[in-house]
Formats: sequence, structure tokens, C-alpha cells
Amino acid sequence: MLIFWAGTILDAILNAPGSWHDSRVALPVYEQLLHNTPEGSYLVADMAFPWGTSHVSGKIKTPLKQGDHLSSNLLLRTEQLAFDWQLLSY
Repeated sequence: MLIFWAGTILDAILNAPGSWHDSRVALPVYEQLLHNTPEGSYLVADMAFPWGTSHVSGKIKTPLKQGDHLSSNLLLRTEQLAFDWQLLSY
């Protein structure tokens, strides 16, 4: 898990032991998102990462998963897929 701001990594948790549940790792991250994340910044996470409460809504971005809906508008759908590709590339 990496936390970026303006191209700078603010925090990272890589290869956490398999016995660590994402929610255990996430608690301090939620605090960072609530209190120390600049406006417009967000956490890029995998699809299994818990999204937390509504307090951090919009501050966690994950790639699309099966069943997610794409816009019927071609331009918006193209933007959604391009953003998804960026998330996947992290």
C-alpha cells in the first residue's frame, strides 16, 4: 500500500505478513486520511482493502471490479477506464 501526495510517497506498507488482516493495517491509515491527507489526495489500494467509514469516503481509490458499472457516455467511460488503468499500474 502506498500513499502519494503530489508524486511523493508519504507512507507505504509492502508485503505485510499474510496473517495481517487489511483492517488491522488500515486503522492507522484511516487516521492519516482523516487528518493528514491534503485535499484532493487519496490512497490507492487493491480491491480487497476495506473502504472504511463514510468519513474517508472518496479518499480511497481502487481498481474496477467485476460488476462495477461504467458510464454509457463514451467520453466518461473512456475516462473511467483510463483512470482504472492508472490505478492498476501502481
